[in-house]
Amino acid sequence: VHRLLDEQGRVLAELADDSVVGTALATDPGEPATVTSWRELEVELVNGDEAVLEAVAERLVAAGARPSALPSKLGRVL
Repeated sequence: VHRLLDEQGRVLAELADDSVVGTALATDPGEPATVTSWRELEVELVNGDEAVLEAVAERLVAAGARPSALPSKLGRVL
C-alpha cells in the first residue's frame, strides 16, 4: 500500500497494488474449477475528495492502467 499525501503530510488516499487469484468452482460434477489471476490497482480515499480520486485515476490511466469492466473481484471470477 502506498499512501498519497498532501503538502502537510495528511493521507489523502491509499493505492494498493494487488496480485489476485480467484477460483470458481465447477457447476457440473466432474468439471474442473476455473482459476483466474490478475493484477489490480485499487485506490481508496482516506482524507481526500472526489477531485483527488479523479486526479489519481487520470495519472494511472496515462501510465497504462485500464479501469475494470466489472465492479468486484467476485464478478470477475464468476
